[in-house]
Amino acid sequence: MKAAFLTGLRKLEVSEVPIPVPSGEEVLVGLKSVGICGSDVHYYTHGKIGKQFCKYPQIIGHEPSGTIEEPGKSVKRLKKGDRVIIEPQIPCGECHWCRQGKHNICPSVRFLGTPPIDGAYSEYIVMPEKNLILLPDELSYEEGALTEPLAVALHAVKLAGDLKGKNIGIFGSGTIGLSIMIAARIYGAKMIICTDVLDYRLEFAKKIGADHTVNPKKENVYEFIREKTKGLLLDVVFEAAGNCDAINDSARATTYGGICIVSGIPAEDSVSLEIHEMRKKEFNLKVLRRSHNNVREAIELIKSKKVDILSIVTHRFGLAEISKAFETASEYRDNVIKTMINI
Repeated sequence: MKAAFLTGLRKLEVSEVPIPVPSGEEVLVGLKSVGICGSDVHYYTHGKIGKQFCKYPQIIGHEPSGTIEEPGKSVKRLKKGDRVIIEPQIPCGECHWCRQGKHNICPSVRFLGTPPIDGAYSEYIVMPEKNLILLPDELSYEEGALTEPLAVALHAVKLAGDLKGKNIGIFGSGTIGLSIMIAARIYGAKMIICTDVLDYRLEFAKKIGADHTVNPKKENVYEFIREKTKGLLLDVVFEAAGNCDAINDSARATTYGGICIVSGIPAEDSVSLEIHEMRKKEFNLKVLRRSHNNVREAIELIKSKKVDILSIVTHRFGLAEISKAFETASEYRDNVIKTMINI
């Protein structure tokens, strides 16, 4: 089979490798669509996220959908030809947190495309049967792949609690930020303000549902939000840009007693926080970790047409074009929002 290997910083090579063979409870999946996530771009541009370093050659990618090609001998629920979404996290199932149902924070989790686990930019992959969710006939493979970022957004929104009638800020209007905006609207947000340093992203956010947008490179975000909220600031702020400035801007924009949720992935290993700005407001600071069992809800939202998640896909490439795809995504070329690899 063909697989795309990260072989160094900003270096991707497509090579021929043996097709993996599933064991008893595993399934061989022929992959069809795999999204490019911001974390994939981090590995591409920096070779690491925090203390997780790529061990070249490394296959990345964790937003896949496909078709079952060969079920293992002990597989009972699924059969050859079934269309599936792949849940990328494989928790241990036995630790304190797994027993509480918090699989997304399992310390021993194996996650597709996270070193040293290979990911999904390949023609085939072997996964445990328990990690496969049937893709409804009404959904395309691309929509299946997009359930992962939407599930992350749903988890973020649920961390915030009741959003009905509240004023919301989203700092960073990439895939996760836009997905959070969509989910927040579904969960009853009153007014949504989106920020980004790229004007084309702000135009896109306004097009799909943001009430107001602001570019922090051109305007004072704090004063803009004060004006729009009549001095009250924002009840809930989701930081989705992944940088120090956005985190501190999020803290400033959060109202007294409000909630600020960090969902972006900074390039830096440590972030300096304006702690007194946070302390005097006694607001709740939370940090997001992956999707926490929200894929099935994401499927239903897309299936019921409550969410047009395909609207965020702006670029599509084949596996052979993956270098161009990552150049486009990492350098924000051609007004890119979401990039899909179709295999």
